[in-house]
Amino acid sequence: MPEPHLQPLEERITWLQRHVVEQDKAMLELGDELARLREEMKAMRERLSGLDEGAGPKPSRRTSAALLKRRAEIQNPKLETKRKIRI
Repeated sequence: MPEPHLQPLEERITWLQRHVVEQDKAMLELGDELARLREEMKAMRERLSGLDEGAGPKPSRRTSAALLKRRAEIQNPKLETKRKIRI
């Protein structure tokens, strides 16, 4: 029979063990995401180096800003954007 004064300690140990497992899972997920982002960054650098070598014209700042804005709209459709309606 467990001693009553040890029960809070046992509960705390159980909670801490569960917390460690959750942290381990989160760290594995972050490691996977970091690896994916590194691969994506590598691909972007390769594409940019192709542009620098004359593979095509560099986009203007205005075009780049518009593309970034559109990407944000696609990734987060809840963002409200002001669009002009032509009549």
